Amino acid sequence: MGMKNERFDKPCGAAGEDEGGGGAEFGFGVATNVVTLITKDGIKELPLMGKDEVAGCLLDEIAARR
Repeated sequence: MGMKNERFDKPCGAAGEDEGGGGAEFGFGVATNVVTLITKDGIKELPLMGKDEVAGCLLDEIAARR
C-alpha cells in the first residue's frame, strides 16, 4: 500500500469487521466496502455499498478533478 499521485494524497486500504464483532461486512472476501476518500480538499466518507458502486464513486471523483 502506498499509491500516491498529485491529485489524491493518501493511500487507500481495506478494513474488515464491524464494531459488533459479527463478522466481516466489508473489505476483502465480501461484496461490500466502506470507503473514506482523503484528498487535499478534505475527507469524504462513503457509506457501506457494493464494490461496483464504490468503483463508480471513485471514477466520478477522479473525473471531477480532471
